[in-house]
Amino acid sequence: MSFTCVVCMNTKRFDTLMMNIKCGHACICEDCQSQLPFTIFTENACPLCRRNGEYRRVHINIDGDITSDELMNNNYPNNQIVNENENDNIDIIVNIEQNNDPRVIKLRQILYTGISTNYFILTYEKHNYFNPKDDRLENMVMAFYGTEQCSENNYKPFFIDVTRRVQLAINIRRQIFIVNDENLLKSNHTMNTKNWLITILCVR
Repeated sequence: MSFTCVVCMNTKRFDTLMMNIKCGHACICEDCQSQLPFTIFTENACPLCRRNGEYRRVHINIDGDITSDELMNNNYPNNQIVNENENDNIDIIVNIEQNNDPRVIKLRQILYTGISTNYFILTYEKHNYFNPKDDRLENMVMAFYGTEQCSENNYKPFFIDVTRRVQLAINIRRQIFIVNDENLLKSNHTMNTKNWLITILCVR
């Protein structure tokens, strides 16, 4: 599994991902984090929200929560490695039946088992809106756009990862964000999105 560091913009191994435990953002690789005091960022400021904080390495524990206390070695099959840089113009569909993907783990908890008290969720139905400058979104972790029962998907959950879209709106401090296909989807879908909503996962 890989991720894109927001500082160097390189695709890095997941076991180099570092989390700022003050704001909850996990977006920077170990190499860039070690250089933060010597870059344009002040001290250990988060590259996304500029909040100073101590960093910890991210891992996935046996309960499925993404934590940062210690590193767990993960060996994923090659077909589960996702390079999102190759899909910049393609919507990232979250396969609810795929194992070991952090997005799937958190989405399953939201849908079926409930999330831990370390997190909370915000939901907005299509054509409603939210304020990206809302303080609660400072600790946004993931965002999904879709429905729990999709008729075109045999009435199974169908969600698209829209984390980058929401994070961009937060970063540029948009006044308002309308929940619709135009703002959240990169390509046209044949599915009926009338009852879709956005689910935003945040760290407390």
